[in-house]
Amino acid sequence: MCSKKAYQLGIKEIVYIDPYPGIANEYTLATGNNSPKLILFRGAIGKSYHKLYTPIMPFKDELETLLDLKKNPDKRDIKIKDLEQENSRLTDEVARLNEEIKNGGQKTSSAQH
Repeated sequence: MCSKKAYQLGIKEIVYIDPYPGIANEYTLATGNNSPKLILFRGAIGKSYHKLYTPIMPFKDELETLLDLKKNPDKRDIKIKDLEQENSRLTDEVARLNEEIKNGGQKTSSAQH
């Protein structure tokens, strides 16, 4: 038992996670003049410790969110830009077709290739 060795080495306090079962404490640690003080550990151990201190998201993503930085444009923003470009192209096409109608069906010089 580790606590028995700690007692023999003169350690004053032993912090433990699980108490010793049965009568082990009575016969090994409680005997003698300078028995160590037994303190039950309080805190997170094992998976709980890792869950507590493992970040939910990477630090760079957290900074990006906090500082409102956008390295990669949002899909919605890309779609809006594409639609604006298409709208501009179609507006030019409508203007060209209206000009062609005014000229009696003849293509304008800018539309001819």
